Amino acid sequence: MYCAILSLCLWVQAEVEPIPAPPYISPSVGGIKAEIRDSNGAPVSGVRIRLKAPMGRTWVTFSNDRGQFKAGNLPPGEYTLELLKDTYPSPVYPKIRIKADAWLLGLAPGPPELRGAGGRRLHVVGAPTYEFVSRVITPYTRPQIEKIPTH
Repeated sequence: MYCAILSLCLWVQAEVEPIPAPPYISPSVGGIKAEIRDSNGAPVSGVRIRLKAPMGRTWVTFSNDRGQFKAGNLPPGEYTLELLKDTYPSPVYPKIRIKADAWLLGLAPGPPELRGAGGRRLHVVGAPTYEFVSRVITPYTRPQIEKIPTH
């Protein structure tokens, strides 16, 4: 009986609050940075971007006044991206691949159900390309010491 009550409580439990996605990456984590526009091509601010990992962990960020957003500190793997804004339908982009030490710039042309839909809609601008953070190592060189003349 106790197990049944515990199972019911876990099932009814509210969704865990999403983790804010900071705007940085490192050699072990990656991120996405892109721009959100409406069906007329205008940038849309205040869009809530929710990235959900397959294991249930969720990150969130918002677009700025130019429609741009950055979500970093994401472990490498596959994510589902959802755009949420009042008065707009909420498109979902499945199978977003995040790579370590790289920014994903843009996404494929959006969900099929919204590509041909008329009316107001949101979409992420840009081709799905990666910008790897290059860690250029400059070798140390010893400064030249001038020879002291000897007489």
